Formats: sequence, C-alpha cells, structure tokens
Amino acid sequence: MNSKIAIYEWGKLEDRNPVHFLVKNTDLVVIRYDDNVSVLYGRCDHRGALLGDGYIDGHNLICGVHKWDYRYDTGISEYNPAEHLYKFKTSLDGGQVWVDEAEIDDYEKEQLVAVNREDYLGAYESTHPAPEEPNAATIQYLSKHGLSKLGHHGPVDAMGVGGHLLPKWDDIQVLPAQLARLPHLEDVTVGTDIVIGKNAKKPLILEIPLFVSDMSFGALSEEAKVALSRGAEKAGTGICSGEGGMLPEEQAENSRYFYELASAKFGFKMELLKKVQAFHFKGGQGAKTGTGGHLPGHKNKGKISEVRGIPEG
Repeated sequence: MNSKIAIYEWGKLEDRNPVHFLVKNTDLVVIRYDDNVSVLYGRCDHRGALLGDGYIDGHNLICGVHKWDYRYDTGISEYNPAEHLYKFKTSLDGGQVWVDEAEIDDYEKEQLVAVNREDYLGAYESTHPAPEEPNAATIQYLSKHGLSKLGHHGPVDAMGVGGHLLPKWDDIQVLPAQLARLPHLEDVTVGTDIVIGKNAKKPLILEIPLFVSDMSFGALSEEAKVALSRGAEKAGTGICSGEGGMLPEEQAENSRYFYELASAKFGFKMELLKKVQAFHFKGGQGAKTGTGGHLPGHKNKGKISEVRGIPEG
C-alpha cells in the first residue's frame, strides 16, 4: 500500500459484528472474525442498503432489508455466486485497520454508484432501483420538495395515446354522466370527510377518506408505528393497530384509533376499549380463512411479547 487510510481501531472491533465506515464517498462494511478482518463494499447489490446495519448468520453477512447473503470473508453470495461485494485490501498496523487509498480512488472512478449524502435521506438512497418498487423515487422526491417543484396539482403527463386509437369526429360520443352533475371549479371548497358508523352513538369522523391500514408492532418498529400514528392524526385520519395488540405509544398519538381484533386476540383486554374509537375485525388473511398472520417465535420478545400478551418465544 503506497498511501494508507486508517479506518478502525482493531481493539474496538467486536467479533463478527459488522460496522459501517465511510472513506471519501465509498461506504465500507468492516467485519472482524477471530484474528482476521474483512473490508467489503458496504452497500447491498439490490437496493443499496447499508450492510453495516446487517448482521452475521453463520459464514454470511445478511442484508437487513431483504436478507440477501454475502460471505463475510470473500463478499461472494452463497445463494447466487454471480453476485458479490468488492473486497478491499487491508492491513493491520499499530492497532489500526488500514485500507489502500489508491484502491479506493480506483473503485470510485470505475464502479461506485454515488449518492448525494447532503440530500434528504441521501445516505439511504436506493442505488439499484427495482421494478418491484416503481414509485420509491417519486415518494422520496415528494418528501424532499413537496409540490413546490411540481405545481399544486401534482405531476401532469401527456396521456400518450396514439391518434389512431382516439375517437374521430365520425364517432361523436355523448357521455351524459359528464353532464349529470356539474363539477365545481378548483377553488371551491368541498368536503372530504367520511363518517364510519353513521348509526352508532359515537360515529367516527375522518377528515379524509383514507386511513393507515394494519401493520402490527413487531412487523413495524415502535418508532415507525408512532410516526405513522402521529402523521395520521395531523392529516385528520386514523390508524389501525394491527393484530399484534395495542402499542400504547401509538394509541396515544391518535384520536381515531382502530383496534384490530383477529382470531388470536393478541393483547385483547376489555379495559383497553375505552381508548378505541373503532374496531377492525379480521376474518382471515389471504387464503388463510379464519386465521391471521404469523410472527416467527424469535421475534416475539421484550415489548413485542408484552403488547401481544403472550410468553416470549
């Protein structure tokens, strides 16, 4: 190595615990195993997730987003050896882990997919967009700029229909539904609220005809549940608990709380109903009539177990 960069103190590296480190604009993941160290390119080949947020399972480094595997000693995927992470040269000297600066420079010129770290959530940008998530970039763009760069009507595109497919003057059509109710002009205030349980003693009123659907605590983190609940409250709408029980911190953030009651009755207590504005009854999930989702036993621990009201494991 002609010019070296120290990236981590050897004594602070925990065995088989991946750690993220940034050198110039290259994300690295550093893994100590026994008396060896492996420094790999630190983003997954699929969504670009930071592998320093992943974990070790056996001989593999596992991506925390969708569980893709890479051998931590070579960077090669056991599932598909055609996919691999670049492995950088390393040396141990003076109690430090070093990498070759020239190799980093060459990698950035030839292979690196750059991210804009100064941008909103730039460090977590998806470097390899996939057809399964066609709207991810649009959602991130709106999160950064709102409608300030699109106009208050949102994105507008030409329909792109070929002229030969459109009606001709020889095919005049009269669409009476367009005339049945004259539309308002765009500056006229209209109601967007919707009432759930019109005949109930305490109907639930949502200010918009949308609400946040069910995802249990455990499937989503506490931070995500609380953030969604708070956002729904600010939008004037409700959020569903999910069948994993009522997370108190989530419920406290929303005054239009839907409690999902499924066959397992996770966390169900009559005294909790005083905090509930509506029920969401679940009769099945997909092809599983009469049953709900399944949570792996190893995830049912700590607060997740408490909210569900069942023993850990």
